[in-house]
Formats: sequence, C-alpha cells, structure tokens
Amino acid sequence: MTTPLSPDPVEPGPPEGYGRIRFGIFIAPWHDAQGDPGLQYRRDLDLINLAEDLGFEEVWVGEHMSNGHEIILSPEVFLAAASARTTRIKLGTGVSSLPYHHPMTIANRMVMLDQLSRGRAMLGIGPGQLPTDATMLGIDPHDQRRMMIESAECVVRLLRGEVVTATTDWFTLNEARLQVLPVDPDGLEAVVASIVSPTGSTLAGRLGLGMLSMAATDLQGINALDSSWANLEHHARENGYTPDRRSWRVVGAMHLAATAETAWAEARTNVIQANMRLVESTLPAPEPWTQDPDVALQTWSQHGIGPLGGRIVIGTADDAIAAVRLLQDKSGGFGTYVQLIHNAAPWDATRRSLEIFAERVMPEINGTNRARLASRAWSTEQRAAMAAAASAVAAAVAAEPIVAEQRVAVSDKLAAQHDEVLRLAEEQLEVGKRMVETGKTRIRRFVTEREVAADVTLHEEHAEVLRRAVDDRTYVGDIDWADRTIEVTETAEQALVNKTARIVEEVGLRVTGTDHVETVHDKVRRQQVEIEQVDASGRRVDPPRR
Repeated sequence: MTTPLSPDPVEPGPPEGYGRIRFGIFIAPWHDAQGDPGLQYRRDLDLINLAEDLGFEEVWVGEHMSNGHEIILSPEVFLAAASARTTRIKLGTGVSSLPYHHPMTIANRMVMLDQLSRGRAMLGIGPGQLPTDATMLGIDPHDQRRMMIESAECVVRLLRGEVVTATTDWFTLNEARLQVLPVDPDGLEAVVASIVSPTGSTLAGRLGLGMLSMAATDLQGINALDSSWANLEHHARENGYTPDRRSWRVVGAMHLAATAETAWAEARTNVIQANMRLVESTLPAPEPWTQDPDVALQTWSQHGIGPLGGRIVIGTADDAIAAVRLLQDKSGGFGTYVQLIHNAAPWDATRRSLEIFAERVMPEINGTNRARLASRAWSTEQRAAMAAAASAVAAAVAAEPIVAEQRVAVSDKLAAQHDEVLRLAEEQLEVGKRMVETGKTRIRRFVTEREVAADVTLHEEHAEVLRRAVDDRTYVGDIDWADRTIEVTETAEQALVNKTARIVEEVGLRVTGTDHVETVHDKVRRQQVEIEQVDASGRRVDPPRR
C-alpha cells in the first residue's frame, strides 16, 4: 500500500504581509466638453454597474460647478440614481465641497442617500478644488480650508445623532438635529481628502475619520504617504480615536491593455479633449505639453500633472501590479486602492481596462490564487511519478486478453455436465463520439495608415506701394511738414489639420453548431461451429436431430 502524495499546505491570503485590500473607482468625471452630457452621465452609471459586476467594492464621484469637463453637479443625486441600478457597491461623494453648502444640508442629503441605498453611502469631505466654483459663490479661496473644518466638525456630529449648536461667520446651527439617521447605528462612514499638505490628515485624525489620498501617485505625494498617515495617527490618538489603516484610500489613474503599445495608442485617443483641455482651464497660460497627445501622455506618466492627481500608469496588468505594490511599500499598507477614471481612452477600451484590472491585478494583489498556483506547481513536480504509474497500468492492461462482449452459447449446467465445452462469442458494434479540434478562427485588429489629401483655398494679403505724380499747387502754410508713417498689416492663412474618428464597422466572432448523421461501417465477428460425426468405419453420418 502506498501513501498518497499531497502538496504542502498553503496559507490563503495576500502576499507581502499587507493584508487583503479593497478596490474602488473614482469618477470625477473628466469628459470631452463637446460630448453629449446625458450620454456621458449614462456611461458613468454603466461604468458603476460594470465595476460592481467585476468585484470593485466602492465608487466615488466628484462635485463641480464649472470648467465644462467635470459635470457631476450634485454627487448625491447622481449616486441616488446609481443606487437604483446596483445592490452591493458602496457609494461615496468624492468629495462634497463643504464650504459650498450649509452643514445641515450636507448631513440631510447624505442620510437620504444612505437610506435609499440601504446603508451604502459614504461621505467624502473636501474644501472644493476649482477656484472658479468658489468665485461664483462669492467665497474667497483663502477661506475654503477654514470653512471646510468648521463645517466638518458639525456635519460629523449631526451624522452621529448629536444635537448641534454653532455659529460662524457663514452659517448658524441652533439646536440642529437630524430627523432621520443613517442606517448603521454607528453612523455613516466619512473620509477627508488629502493632497500633500497636512490639513486633510490632521482633520481626519482629529475627527476620527478615514483619509482619501488624492495625490498618492504624484512625485511629492507618494513620498509623503507614510508621513501623512503618521500625522493622522498622531491626531487621532490625541483625540481619543484608534486609527485603522483599513479606512485609508489611495487614488491612482491607470489604463491597461494586452500590450503597453496598445494601451498607449488607446490612451492618446481622447487625452487632449478629455484631459488636457481640462488642465488648460486651470493654468495661467497653455503649456506646450497640452497640445500633443504623445507629449501629454509622456508628461502625465513620468512627471504627473497636478490637476489630474499625479502620474498615470499606461501599460499591462504587470505594470499595474507593480504600481499598487509600490504604493503599499511607500505607505506601509492601506485599505483600498481607488482607480481614477480618466476617459483618455475610448469607451470600450476603458471597459476592457477595468476588466483586465479585475481579472489579473486584483487577484494577484490579494493572493486569491496562491493555493491554486501552489497546487499547479505541485502537480507539475509529480509528472515523473505519475507518468511511471500510468505506464505500469498500461502495461498491465496490455497483458490481459482482449475480450469482446460475449453471448454464451451453452449454459453453466451444460458446462458442468461435460468435460469439454466450446464457448461461442459474438462482437457487437457500439458507436460513441468525442469532441476534437478542427481549426481556429482569429480576428486581429491592427492600425494601418494611408495617404490622404484635401485641398483648401488659402487667402493672402500683401502690401502694395502705389506712387503717382501729382501737381497740386497750394500755399506753403497749408502743407503738413511733420514726419508721418503709415502702415498696413500683411496676412496669410495657414492650413490647420484636425482629425476626428468614428466607428465604421463591428467585427465579431461567435460559435454556431450544426448536427448531422454519419453512418459508421465496420465488421463484427461471431463464432460458429461445424459438427461432423463419423461411424466406426470412418464413414460420415448425419448428427441426430434434437
């Protein structure tokens, strides 16, 4: 008797000792300002449905009032629509700009969203990003951080069910209380947005909240991750709270494809219209790198662009895995990686990028397949032993006589009554079937270029000096003897090139099946007997009939 082989036990869970993390998406959103807003809203909602199907656990959406690109005007209303289309994914405002609203309004809207979504609402707290939003509301941008802190202190208390009385130079609360509370008796989860400065981490620690690191992939932000968490821990403990890294989210932008070249080609499609035009609206003057898609992507991926939250990863699943692990190493561990949706790539490529992240990156980061891969490795190691065992079985089978299904021609009783018995056998034909591979059909998409030409009429204006003789007698005193200059401007039109793209054809593959009847021709064997009887003289006689 042999002892069964078994692989060494493998501890389930993620590698590197950071623990399992969650994954989410962040929709600012960044849209082409020339697109249809209703269609863009619906695609953002569809993206949330896809994220839930792929295993992402939370989504954050922004709040902006200007610039034409970030068009979610009320995150609570948008997330309420998302809650009706989903069942599991958590829904966060990313962020609610507290200086733009009365604290009571913020608290009431968040509770309403929490009740409609059955306890899935999350509050993101921030001062407001765009100076143009503050200007329209008559708010001095220098006051926004102070106003955020004053509002947050009251909003958090209201969401915890407290009665709040407070007076500032911009709002008053007089024994304010919520008539409906969050679904969770412990209150509604809230986080504070943090860039590089300590303002966000300080407020999060002081109020016992989580942190949303918006610039985690920025060159400065990634090196400030550990100090930001240390600052949060210090202020949390100072105010009687126990900090928990599971409440820490870090944000980063990615676009993934099967190859890095494909990812780059896809990301350059909309990067100017969706991203660089947004960046230009925040800069004092246009920068050269906002005009060319390749230069824009190179700047964004290598150096980061402030309004876009840091550096973007453009590549494969392996590049994404390396980027997330770098963030884990730099921070010492966090609870959720939030992928920033940038819309630089076409819609179908954005969807596929999320699918690649869910299929390859999420299981690798969390070690989902550790036991599975260990089992495969162990099975591979046993190939020699298994091959030897299979050969032994094959040899034993080969040594046995091949016996077809038989029909016995004599009974057991007859065999027992006679010394010699012939047993007659008959083969029977049985037809089965098996699936075999007969070929493959592949469709590969690739890019070709062709020379095109278009005529354009260009207009030029040149100066022409006209001189003619004049004989006009006049008084000397009537002549203007002062120096004088006249000039005209010469102009010329230049050809400008702009390219647009449209989908002209869809090519897909599907498998269809057909059935047909095939007649199998073969031969089967059957044993017969020939009976011959002879008398004592050797003469043949007919056997008696029975």
